[in-house]
Amino acid sequence: MPSISLTQRAVDALNPPRQGRVEYFDRLFPGFGLRVSDAGRKTWFVMYRGRGRKVRETIGTLATIPNVAAARQRARESIELAQRGVHPAEARDETTAIAAAQSITFATVADRYLAEYVERNTRPKTIRETRRVLNRDVKPRWAERPARQIVRQDVNGLLDEIADRGALVQANRTLARLKTLFSWALDNELVETGPTARVRPRMKETPRDRALSPDEIRYFWVGCDKLGWPFGQLFKLLLLTAQRRDEVGAMEWRELDLEKRLWTIPLALRANDGETSTPGV
Repeated sequence: MPSISLTQRAVDALNPPRQGRVEYFDRLFPGFGLRVSDAGRKTWFVMYRGRGRKVRETIGTLATIPNVAAARQRARESIELAQRGVHPAEARDETTAIAAAQSITFATVADRYLAEYVERNTRPKTIRETRRVLNRDVKPRWAERPARQIVRQDVNGLLDEIADRGALVQANRTLARLKTLFSWALDNELVETGPTARVRPRMKETPRDRALSPDEIRYFWVGCDKLGWPFGQLFKLLLLTAQRRDEVGAMEWRELDLEKRLWTIPLALRANDGETSTPGV
């Protein structure tokens, strides 16, 4: 096999053989070479010992790596990796995987979150609200951003933008959705850190303390009797259990223990939106 100085001029001047292929080894860097086929294809390669055996690695063609210096540097990196006991191809596969993960956009993560978590585990109302929050305020701002590049400063900027238009409660709701989204993404290794950590709500929400007076309860009860089945009874149950409309409306017989006079709300209904509720009796 011929050995020549693989300069840029020499590489460009090499003619294809009449048949088969010829390999030219570099005098400046042993193990590095160029293979020329009878079809005119020129391919960089490097030879080294890795994990106790001789390895011939194809680096790329002249079309993909036209510069000799770049091809020689790639060969040098492979030899150095092999000397450290690392398989160059495996190392490059890992690098490629990391680069692919870094390029996953927020829109892709959000769509997967909706399909794989929200739609499978939450109520229709929660699904609609989550999709509305993401489509209205979040996706227009972050859709094409790599999800792993979104940081706390981005979250604070988004919430401030929502709050500045006077929608303080909506800013809080958006933060709640993002906390759940990024927690799910972290569990599924789509992001490396949660950018919502230590992000504060834009306003302190106080629970409503309005309660019906005895007279109001009496009027309400009479009104339910006049309304009749099924909504009259449904509204009475809402009052007696202090549970949410959708929880009462979705009640099933299997949730009731008539002997114990106990209604147990399924966890799937109670665990959504960061809300908590207790079984109604």
